[in-house]
Amino acid sequence: MKQVPLPDGTPTSQIGFGCAALFAGPGLETARRLVGAALDAGIRHFDTAPAYGSGTSEDALAAALEGRDHGVTITTKLGLARPAAAAPASAGLKLRQFARKALAFAPGLKAKLGQRAYQMSRRTDFSIDALEASLADSLKRLRRERVDVLLLHEPEPHDVTDELARWMEDKVAQGRAGTVGFGAKRTNLAAVLANWPNTPFVQTDWSPEGLPQGASGTMHFRSYHGALRSRAEVGARIDADAALRQRLVAHGIDLAAPNASAEAALALALGDNPEGLLLITSSSPERIAHAAKAAALR
Repeated sequence: MKQVPLPDGTPTSQIGFGCAALFAGPGLETARRLVGAALDAGIRHFDTAPAYGSGTSEDALAAALEGRDHGVTITTKLGLARPAAAAPASAGLKLRQFARKALAFAPGLKAKLGQRAYQMSRRTDFSIDALEASLADSLKRLRRERVDVLLLHEPEPHDVTDELARWMEDKVAQGRAGTVGFGAKRTNLAAVLANWPNTPFVQTDWSPEGLPQGASGTMHFRSYHGALRSRAEVGARIDADAALRQRLVAHGIDLAAPNASAEAALALALGDNPEGLLLITSSSPERIAHAAKAAALR
């Protein structure tokens, strides 16, 4: 797999694994299986956060990487609090399995319900004291003295003050982070960048429409996620664009295959960000292996 340098020069795999669905406790064996599949596929970057996995993702990732963490890089985040009363991992897994089956019969509800649940559970605190405590806790759970990438977790533009940006940058000087930045939805990206224009690292959701106005041009190191969620949008674009169909076929994608739009989305996202990261997430080791083979469409 292609390697890319993070802003501090540390090399990592161009494709990373998003750890939102990693659970500790009863879910740990599943976490080990998914992380193992990612490592076997050549993935060396893992993206986690205190709130992921009902508050247990960092613990699960550390356990799953035990003895296999050579050359691995990790992103974790600050600002979105760990759940005050995290659901047991087994309950979280059962709920996800039930929801997956139920929503198969009503796919239009998936995005709406997911966003609603996220907003209801969201508790943010970007105060310096809270961020210090969060970083210390994350490093302890990850069993590391530093993380390679430390991000503010979807701040609103007003959250990012000069004081906060300086505090983040100090983490690099202290050796607690390799590089710093923020993750934001595309709709907030330009506004947050305006408050921290020299941030080294930006993470946002990918869209075939490209970056929103005001966030393009000279960009910092980028990490994209959500390419596979855009496969329906990509499929519609393929249907309407004969030149794109020809390029995809020449790239080796079988447009008659059931997963053609997913392959195309990954190829397009990699092509839009050839020197950055693309995060993938899946609960299937086979799909992880398949996605890890994606190559940029140029």
